[in-house]
Amino acid sequence: MTQAPPAASTPLRRALAEARSPRVPRTVPYVPERASPWGGPGLPLDGPGGAVDLDRALRLSLAAPREAGGRLRPAASAGALHPVRAHLLIGPGCSLPPGRYAYDPRTHRAHPRGPAPADAPPGAVAVLTVVASRTVAHYGHRAWPLLLLDAGHAAAALALAAAPGDVRVSLDADGTELAAAAGLPRAAEWEARWPGTEPELPLVALWLSPGGTPARERDPLAAWSAHPGPGPPPRCRNRMPGPHRQVNSPPHRACWTTWRERVAPPGTLPTAPPR
Repeated sequence: MTQAPPAASTPLRRALAEARSPRVPRTVPYVPERASPWGGPGLPLDGPGGAVDLDRALRLSLAAPREAGGRLRPAASAGALHPVRAHLLIGPGCSLPPGRYAYDPRTHRAHPRGPAPADAPPGAVAVLTVVASRTVAHYGHRAWPLLLLDAGHAAAALALAAAPGDVRVSLDADGTELAAAAGLPRAAEWEARWPGTEPELPLVALWLSPGGTPARERDPLAAWSAHPGPGPPPRCRNRMPGPHRQVNSPPHRACWTTWRERVAPPGTLPTAPPR
């Protein structure tokens, strides 16, 4: 029996209704991008022996070419603000050793954030998050639909760039479970843990798996969300996070998550950006 997806939360419905209202947004001057918590030089993505080519997939989807100053990228973004970030949950069969990583699009490198669980699924799970402040400053109360669109564009670009590999996308995974899988703290705890950085709201997950993986028989988020990073593991509430906050409480495996195969017409692969 097919289960109906969870309804959008009241704060999200209110935010989307407000965004479509005729009210003129009150904006503020341009807000620069704040530093990410992930320091160090990072690791290259083109390691040997990986069935999942992360170097190619991320370079063709999320990387910021040096020549463009970070504003022109393969995936579209409202105002070229690019609020989407990616956390890589790496299992066996990738061009990176297993573990949690944060992807830096400007250097095209991955910053290690912790070990992988012993039962990590093969391939890579990419959890896409958004940082809201610059989009809110630029578009006011109309920011939330644009953040969703930006995340959708990034997810589509990554799914296409990973071809011809096996890719599955989840657009309905609970934000609390995604945060647990990515090892991200509650928004209220973020500033204390990583001062001067901005909380990230997890929205989308993609599973790039090696060929032959029985994807329908397992949920790739399960092992990662049971292997939490900083803070207590979140509790799944089967709803999306509100527009300007990250709901982060422990995932119970009753969470409702659908993984769908990538479907794209031939000849729609993105073009490589200049290097």
